[in-house]
Amino acid sequence: MRSPEAVFGLGNMVMFPLTFISNVFVPVESLPGWLQAFVNVNPISILVSGVRGLSTAPPPLATSPWPC
Repeated sequence: MRSPEAVFGLGNMVMFPLTFISNVFVPVESLPGWLQAFVNVNPISILVSGVRGLSTAPPPLATSPWPC
């Protein structure tokens, strides 16, 4: 790549389809079986699932470890 703009364009060209073929917008269960296999290994889906899990689950130390 000869310029930063070319690297940015290539990155967008790769990320755009990966974002739309992930579990960002629709649940995996609503997709056809052949597409579910790809969505389950898509790195964007893995990242989104991790962020959703961290934001919806209670924190590990939600209560004080010290007895009152």
